[in-house]
Amino acid sequence: MTVELGDIVPVGMAGSGQLRWVVSGFVHNPQGPRMAKLIRKTKFNSFSSWQVNPDMLVTAERPVFNPGDKVKVDGNRGVYRDRIGDVARIMMAVNRRVFTEIGFIETGVCLALVSYGLLVLENRKV
Repeated sequence: MTVELGDIVPVGMAGSGQLRWVVSGFVHNPQGPRMAKLIRKTKFNSFSSWQVNPDMLVTAERPVFNPGDKVKVDGNRGVYRDRIGDVARIMMAVNRRVFTEIGFIETGVCLALVSYGLLVLENRKV
C-alpha cells in the first residue's frame, strides 16, 4: 500500500525502537525519487521532521475525519468540515481567555485552515 498524506507510519530508529510518524507531505527530489516528509512531536513538546523514500514506509493507520468530528487545533476546540488537498478546514469554536485584572482575548467563530498532517498529529495517538 502506498503511503498518503496524513498516514501514521512506524519507523525504526537506532536506540529508540519503533517511533510513529505522520506523513505531512511529499518533496520532489531532483536527484531521485520523491521523498515523504515525516513529522512527530518530541517529549519536549517540539516537532521533529525527517525525509525518507516513501517506498520504505508501511502504513500503520490511515486516520479519517468526517464532517462534524470534534477536533483540536493548537489546543483550541473546533469541528472538522472538509479537506482540500493537504489543507483541512476547521470551524473553530468561540474561545475566550481571561487575563486576571488586565483584560481578555476573545476569538469568535471562524474558519481555520490547517495542514492535514498537523491535524492528524494533534488529534490521533502518534
